[in-house]
Amino acid sequence: DDWGDERAWLKANPSAVYGRPSIQYLRGEYKKAQNSYEQRANFLTKHCNTFVNGASKWLDISEVRLCSNPALNFDNYKDKKCILALDRAVTHDITSLCIMFPDDDGGVTAFWRNIQTENAINNSNDHLKGIYRKAEHEGYLDVITDSNAIRTEHITRMVSLVYEELPLCEGLAYDPYKMTEAANRLDEAGIPTIAVGQGAGNMSE
Repeated sequence: DDWGDERAWLKANPSAVYGRPSIQYLRGEYKKAQNSYEQRANFLTKHCNTFVNGASKWLDISEVRLCSNPALNFDNYKDKKCILALDRAVTHDITSLCIMFPDDDGGVTAFWRNIQTENAINNSNDHLKGIYRKAEHEGYLDVITDSNAIRTEHITRMVSLVYEELPLCEGLAYDPYKMTEAANRLDEAGIPTIAVGQGAGNMSE
């Protein structure tokens, strides 16, 4: 159901026909939910009987999905100026490399390379395991089978292979968490790197 459809609200709020809660109250809460992701999660959970994971997340995934364009072909961008950005995980999270190409309108076109270990996938809950396997099947996730953790060589291999395909790449920006050795190796291989701490001091609103 469309979560903005008032008729659908009655399914999760059957007593609303008796004014508990009132339709005016639900409309007010819905209006708040349209302007705040946190309020949206609250509205979906409490008034639409819809489970929402991570109510306090700053990023609205529905907005991200609107930006997706499966027709984009990475090969058509290889000769354009770009920069790489890496977020490294060790055992449980995904390690992601983003390839960002500045667009003429001030935005960016981005492609990703993601890696995760087989061990981490196998130890995930069924819901997350399904997401991982779907991503692997669709080519969005490369699975590491020779280690229980993401090692420095996995990082340097992934970055180097991508960098070699991009003659106008300006280098790699990375979250410094557990990246000292990998960054040193990439620098030695001639790939410019810059640490970008993820604290508030480095981030604008």
